[in-house]
Amino acid sequence: MKKIKVLAKKEKLDEVLGFCHEILEKNGCDKKTILSIDLVIEEIFVNIASYAYGEKEEEVDIMCDVTENPKTFVMEFIDGGVEFDPLKKKDPNLGLKADERKIGGLGIFLSKKLTDKIEYFRKNGENHLAFQKKIN
Repeated sequence: MKKIKVLAKKEKLDEVLGFCHEILEKNGCDKKTILSIDLVIEEIFVNIASYAYGEKEEEVDIMCDVTENPKTFVMEFIDGGVEFDPLKKKDPNLGLKADERKIGGLGIFLSKKLTDKIEYFRKNGENHLAFQKKIN
């Protein structure tokens, strides 16, 4: 797994995306799939940057790679912030009009739909959120 550690700040999103793009492009991933993965990365990273540490400046460990048979992009975010499992959040009711729905939850819902597998666990006081997406 390739690793990067960045401050949990929204301004670092481009650095995270660039890190992942290098791996995806090296493995022949198509642009459409990269865009889908970008949406998932943005949702997860921005939520960590916005909520995990409050006002403190802390870091996020990010690991990703491509596995074979089938060719799959795997990524994990690890933060030492407030315990939070976004996968427990109830999916939004898309049958309601936008102004009738509760605010929040669309991003993680979208992340679930755009990935092949997504999971959360807490270990040693850290949040781990990992996902997998077949790329070819």
